[in-house]
Amino acid sequence: MQGKCHCNEIASPAVNYDIMKLEKYPRIAVYSPKSKQPWDDAVTLVLSYAEIPYDVIFDDEVLNDLLPKYDWFAPPP
Repeated sequence: MQGKCHCNEIASPAVNYDIMKLEKYPRIAVYSPKSKQPWDDAVTLVLSYAEIPYDVIFDDEVLNDLLPKYDWFAPPP
């Protein structure tokens, strides 16, 4: 019952939200030096804590045009 209440709130034209069903897990890339630890920045800390798989990419991967293989990209702050 509570979940339905959230769907109604999201569907309201008064807010700028939308519901999107995922058919597959998105491939996530985080732009960060390979030597950084997950706790060195908020994005990798949250993804690691939530056990969400992600790849760390840096200059070499970007220059080799590997960004298109990812669905979501977390650029540096």
